[in-house]
Amino acid sequence: MNLTLPSTLKNPILDIAASFWDDERYRAFRVCYRSMRIMDDLVDDAKSAGGIPNQQQRVEISLILKQTLESLEKPHRAAPGLPQELAELRETIMRFKIPLWPWRRLARSMAYDLTHSGFETFLSFARYAKGAAVAPASVFVHLIGLKEGPDGYAAAPVDCYTSARPLAMFSYMTHIMRDFRDDFALSLEYIPASMRERFGVSQGDLESSAVGSQTENFTALIANYHQLAAGYRQKSRPARLPIYAHLDEAYRYSLEVIWELYAQIHDNIEKANFQLDPALIHPSAEDLFGRLESVGRRMKLAPGFLKRGAKRLGMPL
Repeated sequence: MNLTLPSTLKNPILDIAASFWDDERYRAFRVCYRSMRIMDDLVDDAKSAGGIPNQQQRVEISLILKQTLESLEKPHRAAPGLPQELAELRETIMRFKIPLWPWRRLARSMAYDLTHSGFETFLSFARYAKGAAVAPASVFVHLIGLKEGPDGYAAAPVDCYTSARPLAMFSYMTHIMRDFRDDFALSLEYIPASMRERFGVSQGDLESSAVGSQTENFTALIANYHQLAAGYRQKSRPARLPIYAHLDEAYRYSLEVIWELYAQIHDNIEKANFQLDPALIHPSAEDLFGRLESVGRRMKLAPGFLKRGAKRLGMPL
């Protein structure tokens, strides 16, 4: 497990939001989130080679996931040969008092992925999302809720899962629509079969839509999926989340940024009449930076507040 931290992560919106934190908490986020991305990528990379991994691949990946969890839960009994970078992850988890359940839950979702090529129902997708989306979002929420005192960090008196779930579901569903074409090319399918059947979306519809010739049936499906995501969008407005009352202004800003950047994509999809064309729905860097600035103005933050994050992101001020 290589925990080298590149300038950007695979899914950058959480990283963008965390870019405005102090150095130590920002590093903690990147170490944790990068470790979770690597666990996820183990499975995605195997599936992108041709659907469900074969028996040997499943055994090898399952062993890596098991060893990773054991190294976090029982650091002094970690299997020999595990990468040194896990020591920093474990140290980060202990110092910032991060619960281990997000990694356990993520591993459960990855185990599901090893034997399934998609989801039969939205319920099965939502259960999977507890690990694939809510788990990393819960780590994010835990980190923004921490207060530093004489005895180290103390967690906010709320359940981080409860605050993370609606925003994670809205983000994940919007992310799935945004990246549909790229994911389909890698044999990754996230829209449940029951929803495809409801709108008469065939395999041919998927294949055609994935290369830019979007069919009417698929467009109707996406309009419905977009509406379902909109329900989570309303539930996940930052001020409605239990964690919000316990946050300093800087961390409220990062929560608002996640919601706003995914809302920007969600709005673009509707403006594009639910055509999942990246050229229409992906915000430009100028649009993204403009949204960051507008959130800061709305929250009446000090003029110099954005400076640290702007420097990390290469954002002009």
